[in-house]
Amino acid sequence: MAKMVEVVIDSVRVSLTNQQRIVVLREADNDRYLPIWIGPYEAEAITIALQEVEVARLRRTICSRMYLGS
Repeated sequence: MAKMVEVVIDSVRVSLTNQQRIVVLREADNDRYLPIWIGPYEAEAITIALQEVEVARLRRTICSRMYLGS
């Protein structure tokens, strides 16, 4: 069985040629990198988590306003 390697997120980038989002993983104790192409929503979620920003749940807000009639 292959040995697991610990990685950390190095960065989330946008390709200038085709606007694809790429998360770059870096081996925890080495300088090896692994780029992974991801979707725009996944990239946004990862970026928000890395910045430790708290985001309000828009859907819950809209639904509660509809229910309360405001």
